[in-house]
Amino acid sequence: MVLYDLMTLSANERASDQARAIAALKLDELRGWLTQAQNPTSDEGERAHFSFAISQIVQFQKDPKQISVVPPAEPPDGPPLGTDDDWDGWD
Repeated sequence: MVLYDLMTLSANERASDQARAIAALKLDELRGWLTQAQNPTSDEGERAHFSFAISQIVQFQKDPKQISVVPPAEPPDGPPLGTDDDWDGWD
């Protein structure tokens, strides 16, 4: 969600220059964090997501018009997983 929103805001020509600049800065910071957070011993799925996100950011930074920003999948209807009637701890 964060990656999608940052890329969308950064490319939005109707957004203010300041908002677009901050979004572009945060995209660059996110790319740096993802690069640092990659750990060869971490879960393969996590590494795959980080690697894909990094490649999306790099592509977007080269030419925002060449990458199609696909919105993330909508969460399913209903309460969050693992919740029930007394999920808040109040008895």
